[in-house]
Amino acid sequence: MKQLGLISLLFFIVQVQAFAKCNQMNIRKAGSNKHPIKPETLCKTSTSKNAFVSQDCKDLECPILKNPKGVIVEDSSSQFGNPSFRLCEKLNGLPEKYEIQKKTGSFSERDRCLWGSTFVDMEILLKVYKNHVVWND
Repeated sequence: MKQLGLISLLFFIVQVQAFAKCNQMNIRKAGSNKHPIKPETLCKTSTSKNAFVSQDCKDLECPILKNPKGVIVEDSSSQFGNPSFRLCEKLNGLPEKYEIQKKTGSFSERDRCLWGSTFVDMEILLKVYKNHVVWND
């Protein structure tokens, strides 16, 4: 009976670890090697193998993703001109280009939208909002 309980506990722990998919990774702002590298917890989701979200959005349950509302995005709303950056700003977020350090030491660039300590990769943001946005170009 004790073995069955131990096996169940181990199975539960393995499931939780596989479900969370969060890791401490080194990141820096994109654009220059001079930006400081800092560790940050990034979580993968089931929607994309290359896109990351903050821990509070790991199950796509954070408020910005949970109930997407209709949004009208104007052409001039972003200084960057990138449609995902314009959507981010319309949702009161701060668009950011950042780089993730790979195991090899090289960096891979991604875009994300920040709301304080909460963030969502632009790829995921666009997937969630694709049927809720009117692009007014």
